[in-house]
Amino acid sequence: MASRAFGIQEENHFPAVVHDMFPGAGQIRKGYLYGSDKPGLGLDIDEALAAKYPWGPVRNGGAYGTERKIDGTVWYP
Repeated sequence: MASRAFGIQEENHFPAVVHDMFPGAGQIRKGYLYGSDKPGLGLDIDEALAAKYPWGPVRNGGAYGTERKIDGTVWYP
């Protein structure tokens, strides 16, 4: 995976369950992002596993603060 469209690569350390839920997600090893060898982005979703982790309101606004709705759209209270 390569892109000249940005200067840095932000790294997220997702728990193992996220990688189980989304097989084919990129993996970071020794500072490099390795993508799947499947077509497109190579992502899939384990819907049965995802159903065990329903999306709900983010506590304390999460990373986006309280000015966003559950789907991430901006709104003004």
